[in-house]
Amino acid sequence: MDPSEMSSLPHRPPVYAPSFVTARSRSRRSSTSSVDSAESKTVKLDKGKGKLVDGAVSASEWADHAAAPTLTYHQGPSVATLATGASEIYDYYASSDPVRKRFKAPFKSQLFDREVGNPKPWMKGRKTITRDKKSYFTTLFGILLGLGGGIALILYSVLNLQHNKYELLFSEDFEGDSLNLSRWKVEQRIGGGESNDFTWFTDHNSYVADGNLFIVPTLTNETMLSTDYALMNATYIQLGSACDSPHQSDCFIAADTKHNQTLVIPPVQSGMITTRGKVTMQYGRVVVHARMPTGDWLWPQISLVPQDEVYGGYPASGLISVFESRGNIAQHRLDQLNNEMICGLHWGPANAPAYDAFWRTQGLYKVYRNFFNQRYYTFGVDWTPQSITMWVNSRVRIAFRYGFGTKNFWELGSFGYSYGNGTIIPNPWANAANQHVAPFDQAFYLRLAVLAGGTDGYWQDNLPNKPWRNSDPRPQAMTRFANWANVWMPSWPSGDKIRDRGLAIDKIEVFQQVNL
Repeated sequence: MDPSEMSSLPHRPPVYAPSFVTARSRSRRSSTSSVDSAESKTVKLDKGKGKLVDGAVSASEWADHAAAPTLTYHQGPSVATLATGASEIYDYYASSDPVRKRFKAPFKSQLFDREVGNPKPWMKGRKTITRDKKSYFTTLFGILLGLGGGIALILYSVLNLQHNKYELLFSEDFEGDSLNLSRWKVEQRIGGGESNDFTWFTDHNSYVADGNLFIVPTLTNETMLSTDYALMNATYIQLGSACDSPHQSDCFIAADTKHNQTLVIPPVQSGMITTRGKVTMQYGRVVVHARMPTGDWLWPQISLVPQDEVYGGYPASGLISVFESRGNIAQHRLDQLNNEMICGLHWGPANAPAYDAFWRTQGLYKVYRNFFNQRYYTFGVDWTPQSITMWVNSRVRIAFRYGFGTKNFWELGSFGYSYGNGTIIPNPWANAANQHVAPFDQAFYLRLAVLAGGTDGYWQDNLPNKPWRNSDPRPQAMTRFANWANVWMPSWPSGDKIRDRGLAIDKIEVFQQVNL
């Protein structure tokens, strides 16, 4: 368009448009003048080559101009200027070497880029440790700490083993085909005892064979002998002189005729073997090598029981449970069945089984393969005037340990002032010669037995397929247990494997401590 024609165009107001200009150009430009001063340099372009010509700003100065772009507003060029210089502007921006970009790319963080070196310049000159070295030394420290702790624990266990002197009272390998009656006694009971179990202990559910003592439970209605029937009456069973329990309540059962109830016979017959009245010990060691029974609701026990109830009826005179377990097969590693051993001390006020404080002094030992009914284990107890320790297979593998001397059992029990009916709870060990050891300061004998069921709380009510409740009276609980025999009886091995449902013991050693 001809400039003369453009001058004839109607007048338009000046246009203000944002553009990027350098700070230096802005400082050199006058805010009131539209023409550069004579001293200022101008930029000229070679139209053919798009290069700077005479009087042009040098490349370094142009870089200074473009170094700090700033967004500002200024009056745009006139129409005539655009018309006359359009070709020069086009040729310049069409060149292969643009002066600068309108927008710069975002800054790229190099904080975690190891290729650029140290991302923390303020750390230059200081001695630092890399992340890999930190991980290495942290892992090494953890491994060494674990090894050191394990070695220290082993040394502590070995050095703290009590080296007492013992005298062997007897060692039993069960050779032959019968018990040595100078040491052993087969007890007959029917009343439930301290466990309130569902067992009738007879003299025909235990025997010696193949170097083992077997205690094998059976169903009462399948194995009752004529002598058993002779003990029965329509409303009671009286064992009479055949009963070996010091408690009359263990020698008979009777029906509640007042409420028109019939006689309920214990549904399971089993065996109980003891050394009561023949071999006793006061402080010493007992070692039993045995395999436990298989079958739902079977309850094997290895115990030390007081010869004389000096402090009163159970649990006041104490009971040392060397081993207890359950015959139910464990299905999960968290189960507490044939994969778990329970041991500890029973004690509490006289003739008050409900106040047994066994839960305060008990230990648990669990195996995750080769359960107690699948192989033979060695169970031991070391009983001294200072402590009681129970172990499995080795004296270092301790299942439970209780040291006498910190508190006496009355203080430890915190039994309160009275029973629920208001009767005062007396301290059964108030007159004991050794307050911190009583009731475990008397002579005890060894007892081996396999029980079935019970309502004393050992079998929790939340166990799967449990047919009775612990709140049931014993006759009612036994009835429910017997009615479910078709459910639990298949878990008891039978036929050629009937011995697997029994407790098998192939060696027992009993020692008396002599350096008291």
